[in-house]
Amino acid sequence: MKKAIWIGAALGTMAAGEAWALPGYVPISLASVANARLQDTWPTFTGIAYPTGDLTLGGVPWTIATEGNNTWFAKRVAGVNPRSVTIAINQTNIRSVYTLMGTWQGTTNQSRYVDLTLTNSEGFSYTTRYFGGVQIRDWFNGSYTNSLNSWKTTRVYLHSDNKSRLDMQRIDLPPQFWWSTLVSLRIDDVGSDSSSPQRSFLYGLTVSKLVRCASDLNGDGQIDDSDFLVFAQSYDVLDCTETRMPVRCQADANRDGIVDDLDFATFLTAYDKVLCQ
Repeated sequence: MKKAIWIGAALGTMAAGEAWALPGYVPISLASVANARLQDTWPTFTGIAYPTGDLTLGGVPWTIATEGNNTWFAKRVAGVNPRSVTIAINQTNIRSVYTLMGTWQGTTNQSRYVDLTLTNSEGFSYTTRYFGGVQIRDWFNGSYTNSLNSWKTTRVYLHSDNKSRLDMQRIDLPPQFWWSTLVSLRIDDVGSDSSSPQRSFLYGLTVSKLVRCASDLNGDGQIDDSDFLVFAQSYDVLDCTETRMPVRCQADANRDGIVDDLDFATFLTAYDKVLCQ
């Protein structure tokens, strides 16, 4: 039997019958919602050189506007709580969402700052919360919230003053989102403008896409004899519309509605290389 190589551990457990390769990243523009410029938000520190443009922070690509507003800042939104914004995403097969978020000041008692709700095209919603001192903290290393206590939040930028910083948060989506369209992200800031102020800001947003691996037919992250058995079953059925066809007719590599010799040639090429290409 041909030796199999595991390539899926970094992605977590895949749903049965779904086959995916390593992710690609898509930066999401904030142009339609930006209401502040991070570099000019705190007058005392005007001119701090937060990076802009097409850049990579924490191994993730971002697109940050170099001119004009480049940040959504809850403090600039009028009205009572929650201070909200909805950002259109409209990307398919999303595994994870990355944010560059921080707070203006903030308490040190792990208060809840913000809810983030992601909604897909099939009506599923997934909400996660950022708490002060856990996933999110003050933008400035001073007298407000400075600690983090989540392995999904990482500092990705520190200014030369050793004070001004950017943290990256990662949200891993459940399988219901992986093969649908991620429609939007809604942010609900529930902070305060009182004597213990805390308001969140969003400086960057990026999503990671799972790219379908046509030859990993059983979704275990490897291409081996077990995939050949699935292909043989699919080849025997032929027509993707048949009820006996394995789920989603994944053996139909060229998506022409049937599993035939053309698909077999594609499968053999991938099988020979072992790794998902």
